[in-house]
Amino acid sequence: MANTPAQRRANAKWEAKAKDQIRLVIDKGQKEIIKQFAEAHGYSMNKFIAEAIKEKIERMT
Repeated sequence: MANTPAQRRANAKWEAKAKDQIRLVIDKGQKEIIKQFAEAHGYSMNKFIAEAIKEKIERMT
């Protein structure tokens, strides 16, 4: 079932209030490597990167 325009607006409003976005620039070819690795381990690319950053911060503090 497709989202209605009202649902898309509501989702965008919630996301703007509840989430931050980061633009990530990496070397050519790394995106596909990260995507394949994440999917092979049951993660979305976004979830994998977010958890990797969180783990790195926890190790360094």
